Amino acid sequence: MREIFGFLATVLGTMADPIIWIALPLGWRSKKIEQALVLGSCVGLFNLVIFILVTQPYRRVNIGEIAIYKIFAGALVAILGYITVRIVKGFQNRAERIGTIDQLIVALKNKIDPIDISADQFNTARDAADKVKQAIPEIGTMSVKGRMNAFLAVCRHLDNLLDEGELDQFEAQLALMLLRLESKAFSKAAVMFDLRAPRLDMRERAELPRVARGYLAGLEITTSNR
Repeated sequence: MREIFGFLATVLGTMADPIIWIALPLGWRSKKIEQALVLGSCVGLFNLVIFILVTQPYRRVNIGEIAIYKIFAGALVAILGYITVRIVKGFQNRAERIGTIDQLIVALKNKIDPIDISADQFNTARDAADKVKQAIPEIGTMSVKGRMNAFLAVCRHLDNLLDEGELDQFEAQLALMLLRLESKAFSKAAVMFDLRAPRLDMRERAELPRVARGYLAGLEITTSNR
């Protein structure tokens, strides 16, 4: 146990080196924890090289032992950055779950008539939205491609549910509406689709998922009626 505490204390001491903290923003930008680990380890190796260049002319050091501390510290800082961003995004994207038709009407500021949606349709769309919400990809930072791909990925998931007979096209569109209200990330993806999709040509439209084509058709009808 004493050896473990000693190792951790040395790692924490190594983390006091400012160069190690280069791993923090790399962890922020990592899409997977494995990527954060690799990038953090590379920063640790970079720090090791600098350490050797600075100290080697003056004294002999145990390079292997120092390497372990540097790599471990770099990886730890990168993981810290990765986890911090995920926690922040979780709070940013957290929204009250819409569990009833009445809550949906309030969220939409009475823009729909409750008689247009049955309880069964809402419950089916609710279940679909819950399933798909876990699969919303990363949208990136100000990435047009990332946001478009995220929207289309969600529509493909809903297409699969259509194929399995779990919902119909109306319920799929309702599921998109719920996701847009509940997920800030998906809302940004939908806004990007709203801006870019009307400019797609016929071939590009034909290649869209069915749910995306239905969404686009409704978008263009709404726009033309304004």
